[in-house]
Amino acid sequence: MLTAEMVKTAQFLGAIALSGGAVFLFLVWWPMLQHTPRPSIRLTPDVTANRLARIGAMLLLVFAPLDVVRLARLVADQPLFVTGIGLLWEVAVGTRYGQMALVRLMLGLVALAVTLTSCKHRKLRTGLLLALGLGAFATFSLSSHAASTAGQGPWPVLADLIHVAAIALWVGALLLLATLPWGPLMAERRGQLLLYRTTGRIASLALLAVLLLGGSGLYLASVRIYGVQAIPETNYGH
Repeated sequence: MLTAEMVKTAQFLGAIALSGGAVFLFLVWWPMLQHTPRPSIRLTPDVTANRLARIGAMLLLVFAPLDVVRLARLVADQPLFVTGIGLLWEVAVGTRYGQMALVRLMLGLVALAVTLTSCKHRKLRTGLLLALGLGAFATFSLSSHAASTAGQGPWPVLADLIHVAAIALWVGALLLLATLPWGPLMAERRGQLLLYRTTGRIASLALLAVLLLGGSGLYLASVRIYGVQAIPETNYGH
């Protein structure tokens, strides 16, 4: 049986897959190629990033509706066939959580269409996928604890968005790095140089991600945790 954690994690992984490849291309791969000799083997990380984004889009398409169904069952405390489709619709359009899940569903549909469309302007397509992925992350932040924090203005939501987007920066870059043909690249000098510079840029990106995670995490903890004792006593502290 699917748990709430499984449904949420699948959607979060979908958002990472949707935007992570674009982050790698814009911040690591394309800038680095301007100053690095190309190896003899053909490299297509943009194709890999598009396929990864397609997987992310399908995860959102599958698990965003399941998230609404899960919430409706939780509200009704009984099987949905007993309460009818009306409750499902009410949860989907009448609650912030349901609305954000519907937005993720729409973002997944658009992203899937983008990945399946033949586009000569690869940077335009990659930019669209990055925007759609960040939009998916924003839906998580807008339905999180941060959005319900009173008296703090937009800062908790912004910090939460930075917190989750930093993970996409890091994990997305690592996913694309793992798909590079390491063996053939290590067999030639230019390939070794390419890998050396790529891993160096990713290390810098990872450092930035850690700083963003740490800073936003400390701020969110100061807002949500009432003291040191709350760390072992509350789920948020855990």
